[in-house]
Amino acid sequence: MSLAIKINGQLVDINTRLPTTIDLINPHLLYDLIPESTIKLPNMPYSPRNQKVFGYWDEPTSGGAVPEYLFEYIFGGELIKEGIFALKEASQKNGYIGDTKEEFTKFFGDYQDKLLTEITEFGSLPFSTASIVYNDAYCLPTTVNTTFYADKGSSIGYGGKVNDFVGGQYIGSPLVPMFFVKWVIQKIAGITNTTITGDFLDHPAYSKLILFNLRAMDGAGTVTVSQHLPELTVEQFFLELRKLPNLKFNFNPVQKSLEINFWEDDLQQPAVVDWSDKGLIGEIKVPEPNTRIQLGYKLDSADALTKDKPVELSDYITPEYSGQMYSGIAKVISEFSTTLVNSETGLAEVRQEGVTEQFAQLTKKVAPKLLFWNGFQDGYPKALPSWGNYTLYWNGPTGLKANHWSKLEQMRANQFYLKKELILNEVDLAKLDFSKKVYLNGVEYIIAQLSGEMPIIKPFSVLLLGA
Repeated sequence: MSLAIKINGQLVDINTRLPTTIDLINPHLLYDLIPESTIKLPNMPYSPRNQKVFGYWDEPTSGGAVPEYLFEYIFGGELIKEGIFALKEASQKNGYIGDTKEEFTKFFGDYQDKLLTEITEFGSLPFSTASIVYNDAYCLPTTVNTTFYADKGSSIGYGGKVNDFVGGQYIGSPLVPMFFVKWVIQKIAGITNTTITGDFLDHPAYSKLILFNLRAMDGAGTVTVSQHLPELTVEQFFLELRKLPNLKFNFNPVQKSLEINFWEDDLQQPAVVDWSDKGLIGEIKVPEPNTRIQLGYKLDSADALTKDKPVELSDYITPEYSGQMYSGIAKVISEFSTTLVNSETGLAEVRQEGVTEQFAQLTKKVAPKLLFWNGFQDGYPKALPSWGNYTLYWNGPTGLKANHWSKLEQMRANQFYLKKELILNEVDLAKLDFSKKVYLNGVEYIIAQLSGEMPIIKPFSVLLLGA
């Protein structure tokens, strides 16, 4: 079988006598981070072709910036892995030596760790109250917040509603635009020169998600977008959003594309790939101590309505299983939360001070919150924690757990780990999909980790999650 490595799309000379070490980790199993898979490429010898591909970086006159390249690892005609290759040494003696990096860690480039509130490239938009939605970018939902101006609202005639709407028009103040999550994601894609697609963005409910905020316009004629976004980095924004509807991210660093789908959809499907004939005799089985899940969010400490954690905003916790002496809990807690609904008006409600020049309140903070845009209903432009058969609450028949976590909870109830050696080939590796289950001797598994060497001369060590 032939081995080929491409750097920035160009074939490089390689030492085929040296093995390539592969350690692939499922990116969907952890929620506070996306673990890094690694592939240890063989050193690439010093040669005219490699000099050209690496831009003659070995020469002192080329400067000292750490160069990063896209790499493709191809074996037997199958693309096994692609990602980022960071060159760390170049010489006539040792050739070109570097490390590979996981796709997510550098996917958004310099913006990866930048706060949304500091990204000036979001720019500004005209502020208009002529319509309840402006160009699919932001909307102006009416919400109840009697303490927007603390205890001083009555002195300026404040009626207790943000974006108050009477007789077909917005009246008084404060006016607060709230941006659509889909629009923000598309802007991030444009700013970072990436492509972001997937079922999440086109979903009938989740395409209507908006970013709740309390930053008043204070009479300005243009909206500075970054002022109305949560204080999260780009990376945090995606990771925390992922936790609510159990999203899966598929990155392609070569095409600079990200596809966002729902992992529950994959987990509901039976295994199609059968590896029963690939396993060697013998395995090690290890129990999973945390067979229950806890799903929750960090509530806004500045919102007086959430001080005592009302039942609507309560965490979901798997009930204890009968017959189990101990069943630990795996926690998934998101920075994003949502609001309560005012029982009299049917509007989303918070009770906290807004961010406004009025009464010197510009330093007030608002934790990340989400709502569904519901359009014009009952005389108001509405954004609520629910839309159709979907809510942003964890509990209930239309809650996040019921819609997006039921299968994973069911699997975790009986979960165990199986360490096993499998005889895999290049096609198996090329078609590997960590989001889908595989079948092995009567049991369906999720692949947690896979380690081995190329060329393939011995079995791969595989860690499987059985349920």
